[in-house]
Amino acid sequence: MPEVYKNLVAGEWVGAGGGATGPDINPADISDVVALFPAMDAGDVTRHRRRGGGV
Repeated sequence: MPEVYKNLVAGEWVGAGGGATGPDINPADISDVVALFPAMDAGDVTRHRRRGGGV
């Protein structure tokens, strides 16, 4: 299972609101998913910036 990372928004490591992720795929072996990253949208970023004070 690949490692699941978070994004740094307004000084806090957070995932996407709905829990959606996107894969980081090894270009030398496209069947190898190296990691998963949050599939955040503008609403996620706005929500976290408001809660955390924003940048």
